[in-house]
Amino acid sequence: PWCLLICRHLSTLITEANYPEWQAWMLISELLACADYLSDDSRQLAGQYDRFLAGQPEPEAWEKHAFGVANDYFDDAIGQYYGQTYFGADAKADITAMVKEILQQYQVQLEHNTWLSPATKQKAIRKLATMKIKMGYPDQLFPLYATLHVEPEADLLPTILQLSQQTQDFWLQQVGQPVDRNVWGMPGHLVNACYDPMKNDITFPAGILQPPYYSLNWTRAQNLGGTGATIGHEISHSFDNNGALYDEYGTLNNWWTVEDKQAFDKLVTAIADQFDGLLYEGIKVNGRLTVSENIADNAGM
Repeated sequence: PWCLLICRHLSTLITEANYPEWQAWMLISELLACADYLSDDSRQLAGQYDRFLAGQPEPEAWEKHAFGVANDYFDDAIGQYYGQTYFGADAKADITAMVKEILQQYQVQLEHNTWLSPATKQKAIRKLATMKIKMGYPDQLFPLYATLHVEPEADLLPTILQLSQQTQDFWLQQVGQPVDRNVWGMPGHLVNACYDPMKNDITFPAGILQPPYYSLNWTRAQNLGGTGATIGHEISHSFDNNGALYDEYGTLNNWWTVEDKQAFDKLVTAIADQFDGLLYEGIKVNGRLTVSENIADNAGM
């Protein structure tokens, strides 16, 4: 709908009087978008403004930039290699079992919840049971890679434009198709973790499952102390003020009774009020903006 809205009003935005300005803007935008792939001089020159905004005094080394370009299109393959090399199948099985234990305890807490109605409680438990675990690294490469083709001797810019077109074509073909819950939203080498409400899955890349957070050689108690709260945090996002809007299939669907949703919203407001105004590095926290993370932190602990 927003695309149609923009098209309808495009004639009012672009006029004969301002057309030269639009031309200049499009030319500069395209040059800046391509600068990283033309030469190292163009990369450093075009990046001056972004470095100024980021407080970065020097451009990153060419080798690091080259890795970043490769990572933009092949992060899934890089992540799989990293996970298999620095994490492994044994670690994947070990921490997957730990996640399942935490999920089981989460279910116990839901079963003993005193303010949810039986109907909403059962739907919450069903959502928890349906949650998909993505641990360490993907076992299968992203299907997109079967469609990509790279000429090793080709110049970088044409290669990037070709990869961009192939990637766009792939995703356009997915429109209207069933959601593939096996596709990862994070690469295996990323130091992060996430819950995706539109897939009802939790992802823990191998990049974050390293010391000081996790090691296959540590005791279960050490690993629970190192990464258990993070696991609980991501699970809890399924029931925060955003995740609560989605059902077990990742569909935007109200599965709460009216009374339960009202009670839940009151608790959300209470947590937002609890954190609102706290000082962090001299700046006051806006509880309404941080409430989803505050809920996940509290529940995760």
